[in-house]
Amino acid sequence: MLEVVTETVALERLRQTGELAHVRLASLDLEQVMGDSLEMNIRITDCVIDVLSGLNVSFLSLLSVTRCQLTTLNFHMAYLLGGAVFRDCLVTGAASFEMGGHNEPGCPFHLQGCTFGGFVSFWDCWFPSDVIIEDCDFQSGSNLLGNEGEPYRVQFDGPLVLRNVRGELHLPGG
Repeated sequence: MLEVVTETVALERLRQTGELAHVRLASLDLEQVMGDSLEMNIRITDCVIDVLSGLNVSFLSLLSVTRCQLTTLNFHMAYLLGGAVFRDCLVTGAASFEMGGHNEPGCPFHLQGCTFGGFVSFWDCWFPSDVIIEDCDFQSGSNLLGNEGEPYRVQFDGPLVLRNVRGELHLPGG
């Protein structure tokens, strides 16, 4: 059984340890942990969170979200400089990584074993380092490979690895 906590309690746990596990909460805004620049690893594991947000945050260290159930994922304008791993997550609604990415060399952006029920937007993202997407299901599609010929298409400077990915990734829009 998951412990039900408020956002205030969850944020304090993250500030103290960088970890949050086995909780349920309505909303978690990671910008509230330490402002718009996070220098610590953040690990969120086995949680149910209605809205997980990292809007306009520069993650200087690794962001790891594992075995979580989320309704909405909003990382609009998030710079995932230290890399990011979303593993075995279910996102039932929309997910946004728009105008973000910016992972540094050696710090991959990795989606593994995730199911996305809503559209996943990568509009105007730039990934200087590896992007690895494997065993994921994009049920309402994504623009990861869409917007061809447009200045706001996703830019991959590092390798893009797609393995066992289901769903349409060439959709337009953002």
